[in-house]
Amino acid sequence: MPLSADQYRALNDVSWLYDDFLSQSNEDNQRIAFNAVLDILKKAGQLENELEKLRERIKNTPILITDLNAYLSPPPAPSEDEIKLRRQSKKIDVERKKQQEKDKNSWVEFKKNIEANPRKICNQQNPNAGYLLNLTTWLERRTKANDHSKAAKNWRLLEEAFGRSVAEAYRDGMKAIWRVTEPMHPERKEGNGIVTKWVTILSFSGLEIEAEEDLQWSSKLSNSEAERAALHGCVSEQGYPEWLDALIDSHPHITLPIIKQEIHTEWISTLHGALNFLYRYGSSSLVLSVPIQQLLFEVITDIEPRDLGRFDHGIKILKNLILDDEQKNKLISLSKRRFKRHSKLANNDYALRYLALLLLFDASSSIDFLEQWIDEGAEQKYDRAARGFSLLFDRHDPLIAGLLGNVSVGDLERLLRLVYSYIRPEDDIVHDGVYSPGTRDNAEGARNTILTALIERPGADAFRAMHRIASDPLFAVRATRFKELARSKAENDSELLSWSVPELLKFENEHTAPVKTGNDLLRVVLAVLNDIQFQLTQGEVSSRSLLEKAQDEGEVKNWLVEQMNYRSRGRFHAYREAEVSQGNKPDIIIASTSAQCEVAIEVKHGGMKWSYRDFEKALRKQLAEDYLKPITRRHGILLISHHGKRQFWQETGTKKKLGFVDLIQSLNDIARTLLENEAGPIEGKCFGIDATLVKPK
Repeated sequence: MPLSADQYRALNDVSWLYDDFLSQSNEDNQRIAFNAVLDILKKAGQLENELEKLRERIKNTPILITDLNAYLSPPPAPSEDEIKLRRQSKKIDVERKKQQEKDKNSWVEFKKNIEANPRKICNQQNPNAGYLLNLTTWLERRTKANDHSKAAKNWRLLEEAFGRSVAEAYRDGMKAIWRVTEPMHPERKEGNGIVTKWVTILSFSGLEIEAEEDLQWSSKLSNSEAERAALHGCVSEQGYPEWLDALIDSHPHITLPIIKQEIHTEWISTLHGALNFLYRYGSSSLVLSVPIQQLLFEVITDIEPRDLGRFDHGIKILKNLILDDEQKNKLISLSKRRFKRHSKLANNDYALRYLALLLLFDASSSIDFLEQWIDEGAEQKYDRAARGFSLLFDRHDPLIAGLLGNVSVGDLERLLRLVYSYIRPEDDIVHDGVYSPGTRDNAEGARNTILTALIERPGADAFRAMHRIASDPLFAVRATRFKELARSKAENDSELLSWSVPELLKFENEHTAPVKTGNDLLRVVLAVLNDIQFQLTQGEVSSRSLLEKAQDEGEVKNWLVEQMNYRSRGRFHAYREAEVSQGNKPDIIIASTSAQCEVAIEVKHGGMKWSYRDFEKALRKQLAEDYLKPITRRHGILLISHHGKRQFWQETGTKKKLGFVDLIQSLNDIARTLLENEAGPIEGKCFGIDATLVKPK
């Protein structure tokens, strides 16, 4: 038989391979080249012809002789086990082919059956679950989706194989099956096994189809249908259904109790499984409706969970809720009470989580309790401290992520002193190579997290705190480093904040600079107030007469907010206390549109029965102490309006009678002495708006 082209080329390679395996000094390389020669000759059918030549060439190389003999030897007879395995494998192949053929015939028969009468699929009172399951299975294979609902929503693909009538009948059948199927929880078996009935899965998928087909679907449901849909969405454990939000909006009185029950079930359960609702509502990116927030607050505060993982989800949820003062006070009181109880019972995992809740809403009290809890540990103080800081402030997985950005500088300083008292750098564990971090390692990370939060806090109060720390004997080992950090912080704080492109264009076109700091905002607000006063007395068109007739502070506030926003030129936004949802509430807040800084304005109607002492109290207590506590609001103005109803005020102490101008000057002298409150440095001003001055002729 003549050689093929490939065989011919292979034989041409043999000559140099002969030289190659003989010239190799390395034994392994020799064997590789020799075996390549054998394979080439065998494939070309020339091994027998070249055999004598090969033996001659390798006669002085024993290892190659051994390889040649092994190559020429017949393969060993298979063992009984190998023979048995081959038979079983062949039998399985035969059975698989039979099953494939059977399945193919079954699908062919099924296709003929449903194409002949598609309405069998979608009987409204008794849709055929078997047909719907088969078609859903086909869609899963067609779309390669592991999610039943996702596959079902592609029902139009059925038209490719079964025709349009079958596809539409499938759609209608899926819409019907959830209406006639009783909602039910999956059945849990021993060993954490979960069994979910196919009708439950089909019902959930049917709701997915209906919600996607019609955006107004939920408003068209009867009360009984809405109840059944909500139950399917809650108890089937197929994930959080996106369509549930629309159902809540259209049927809140029906759906909210069902959702509350499901949240309660997940909250108190100790079973392994998906926490669809707790996970959903614990997302920081999700905006929750007011009714859902109320449900979550009621469930979480009503009863303790028996699982710590669920407790952690609850803390994340509470952190994202917008709570009113009553709810915050309830949560603070509850956390203190339960912390004390668990601390007494040595349930430290629960006690620390209630400390976390306190840190969210009452940081100062929480630090007191944390210090007390550590101190009660006696000889275990250092272990307790490591455990507490590790859980609360671990930089990789903090229980209350982002909290330190809202804690006051004073509380940050207290935390830093506390953590350095117990988690001392000189005692840090030094690791070599790869290691798994333990509680102490995580506590060291927490210590660095707290320090970083203080360093990155802008402002003079944080700078002063760093200087105090650097001079404290507790930090003597690192005093020089802390002084360097304080200096670096001062340098960073002195840098002007960068402008965005729109801000730069606005400055170029309108000659208006963005307001980036509290000092800048205070300066701008005072300039605007001066402009308002000037226009009242000197403007061609003035609202002086309107302001002069103001009967109470409410009218003055509304007028002032209007005037401020009219002159804002996009630099700030003024709004009344009704828009403020938490904390102490000034009459008016001026918020920068370019940075997180605010100015508080406390308004007093000069025509009311306010005495000099009342004004002084409003300046010292209301404005300086109550309204300038937030980190973003450290500047304030006491604004007094004059309406001509009163001419003099008696100064406290001197009993001197002051006119309106002198009143403002005297209060400003007091304001210049108010440099700090418990939250840090502040700056206050007093400003008077006089509506009684008549425009000169």
